[in-house]
Amino acid sequence: WEDDNHDNGSTQNPDRGHGAPTKPYEPQHRPKGEHMFPMYVARPVTQREYATSDAAQAAITKENDRLTSIKCWDIEQPETRWKVEQTARDNGTDVHFADLMLVVVEKGSELPFGSEGRKFKARLVLRGDQVKDGFGQAALFDELASCPATLQSARAIDAAGSQVGWTVQQADAVTAFVQAPLTGTPTWVRLPPELRPAEWAHRRDMYVPLRLALYGHPQASGMWEKHCTQKLTECGWRPVFGWPSVFKHLETKAVLTVYVDDFKLAAHANEIQGLWDAIFARIQMEPPTPADKFLGCQHNPFEHLKDRPKNGERHGVRHVEPHASGGREVPRPERP
Repeated sequence: WEDDNHDNGSTQNPDRGHGAPTKPYEPQHRPKGEHMFPMYVARPVTQREYATSDAAQAAITKENDRLTSIKCWDIEQPETRWKVEQTARDNGTDVHFADLMLVVVEKGSELPFGSEGRKFKARLVLRGDQVKDGFGQAALFDELASCPATLQSARAIDAAGSQVGWTVQQADAVTAFVQAPLTGTPTWVRLPPELRPAEWAHRRDMYVPLRLALYGHPQASGMWEKHCTQKLTECGWRPVFGWPSVFKHLETKAVLTVYVDDFKLAAHANEIQGLWDAIFARIQMEPPTPADKFLGCQHNPFEHLKDRPKNGERHGVRHVEPHASGGREVPRPERP
């Protein structure tokens, strides 16, 4: 059998006994520089690159100033970690510690340099995978999951907006999560080296208290949903049973669906602006626009003139929802 091992080209050592024939393994690597995916949303920017780019530094400064202006954390109360831990133990309370991380990307990187759509964007996020408690162990969180709206609810809004005299509009909340206050266990965060004040930039153990539900916090989405529901309730909206993140206005019978920071509202044309104004007074949002693209689905309403009934009767309205395979015509219900 030793002669057979040598004859078949096996690399197995005959002194270790008989085994299946083998051959040398030659790993195959993908060609360097070839994209694994045909399309990217944004190009990640490395720390070395954004440290030498004026445009990237401007994006970082803009993000830091925005969060500092709304007091996402209290920069006026820095404290060493050991002192915060000792105070929590003396008081018999829990405390969490986490690092903030810079995420810098370039949007529209496939466009020529100087194009309007090519720009750097920075986000300062909390490292939710590295949250520690007062004893240095991994922090445990209660379940506080959010229940965003579904595509079916968006179509229900379209159906309601097809009633005679009604319209559908949508608007986006501005930096939704950080509009909600941080609840639960107090959390102290350490700023990235690039954003630490000069007077304690050399101190690695300096932390500041977090005040708002910053992106990356394991419970940030739940905190925002609870905050949003509370503010909408103050405006007269009530959740629809069995439909997550869908609300009905008790007075006007308008309907609203919320997907994280995307709001879509169907109401009578004479009442919709007043409904938006009440929401804007409690939630910071961008101006509303006619219904266009929601949850990745483009909605193009139109009217069939040939289907209009005669003698002054109400006319039917139809709309098209383009999909990857092409447009699909869907009838809208008549108003009862």
